[in-house]
Amino acid sequence: MIKKIEELLINADPASGIIVEDGHLVRFYTVNDKCVINKITHKDEKDSAELIRSHIARLKKIKLDPCYRILHEASYEHLDQELVRNGFGVIDRGVVMALRIENMERELFAFANFYEQGIFSDEGLSDEWIEDYKELLQMDRAYGDIFEKNLKASLEEKMSFGLLQNDRLIAMGYATFIGDYLIINDITVEERYRNLDYGKKLLKAMLIKGLNKGCKVALCDIREEQQIALRLLAKEGFERAYSYQYRGKSI
Repeated sequence: MIKKIEELLINADPASGIIVEDGHLVRFYTVNDKCVINKITHKDEKDSAELIRSHIARLKKIKLDPCYRILHEASYEHLDQELVRNGFGVIDRGVVMALRIENMERELFAFANFYEQGIFSDEGLSDEWIEDYKELLQMDRAYGDIFEKNLKASLEEKMSFGLLQNDRLIAMGYATFIGDYLIINDITVEERYRNLDYGKKLLKAMLIKGLNKGCKVALCDIREEQQIALRLLAKEGFERAYSYQYRGKSI
């Protein structure tokens, strides 16, 4: 199940360039001269030390630093130990949260009208939505261009959300739908309007849309430092499916 969820999350967060090598997916999508390497199978075709060396050699040619996503799960232990031996340090931590929504019809639809008031949603991610989203997040041009390119390259079904208060756009987010799964990619609220339940309204709207589309489970990948988001998800019934960390090294 962990492997399946990881693959779903990868598909929901598209990369502008991908290389598959011995059960690892090397994803080129970030700025700051880094990429992310995801282990997508539990089969070790190549010795971990040799695999790491081959990744470093390949990335060094294109001036990118490797960053491995290491799950707190038994099949990752050997790779994690080898990364430590090669000088890779922890640079970030996160958790995957999950909520079974297939039996929440009464709870969600009872509040549908209230939670969707002032919320606008649309199938897909329009150019106008993307521009507003980049502005709300104050993305610099380089990151914004990569973000837009990655989203438009994705073939997965997505839905955008926006929340207006007094004709002002104060919160946005988007979600991906893959089979039985609703993946909450992001919820962002303008700083001055945080802690006022606007994030909760967007989350509820996403869950309602997921239920309408026949989704059974909602997933959200959150960095450990995002305590407000983690508390919001926990209050809405989300539970930790598993945690992970990123190990990176400058090459």
